[in-house]
Amino acid sequence: MKVLVIRFSSIGDILLCTPVIRCMRNQRQANITFLTGEKFKNLLSGSPYIDRIVTDAEGIMATRRWIQAQNFDLIIDLHKNRTSTLLTLGLSTTVIRYDKLNVKKWWYVLTKQKVLPDKHLVDRYFDALKKVNVSNDGLGLDFPLNPEAAVNDLPPRYNVIVLGAAHKTKRIPESIVSQWVQRSSFPVVLIGGADVTREGKSLCEIYSEKVINFTGQLTIDESAYVLSCAEKILTGDTGMMHL
Repeated sequence: MKVLVIRFSSIGDILLCTPVIRCMRNQRQANITFLTGEKFKNLLSGSPYIDRIVTDAEGIMATRRWIQAQNFDLIIDLHKNRTSTLLTLGLSTTVIRYDKLNVKKWWYVLTKQKVLPDKHLVDRYFDALKKVNVSNDGLGLDFPLNPEAAVNDLPPRYNVIVLGAAHKTKRIPESIVSQWVQRSSFPVVLIGGADVTREGKSLCEIYSEKVINFTGQLTIDESAYVLSCAEKILTGDTGMMHL
């Protein structure tokens, strides 16, 4: 069974697809191609469940023609936006899309009424996959740790604070970060992108004997290594949270 899974966007969004990919492989013995954005093509390159990773770098129409030529048995659209719809609309291949609940999200933003279901996004993915008899194995998200991405100069035991996030409203307030550093029983390692190096440097200057600043310095694989060895992690709504 040849299956195409589509997901562009962020690190977190792509990591949320990994249970679907794993269960399709294990439960349907699927040969899986993963279509994603160019900047994320290496994120899941070590996954044992993906046979091929491709990107839309050549543009929508060229990618659509490529999809048509592959004769996939099934396309799973986990992005469900204008681009992914244009790539798959009208194809003879069966396409599964999940319910994004856009109307309910819009209504919640306007009214703050709790109309959204108490169901994780991954479970909503699997609701859409019931028609092909694939269910959630409950094993969570996947990320293959790279043994070559070990980070030196880490203390034997430490906590981690993830400073960054795509939007400032998703970041942890500076006052909370400072409180957590002060109360931490172990040294605190700071990670995040280049957009939070100023905050990382400032915290390192204030708490020089307690803080190790790696903001703007680590790859995703190295960040995963740091997280995997941590005692506790404090993070906002970011790709590192899903990692």
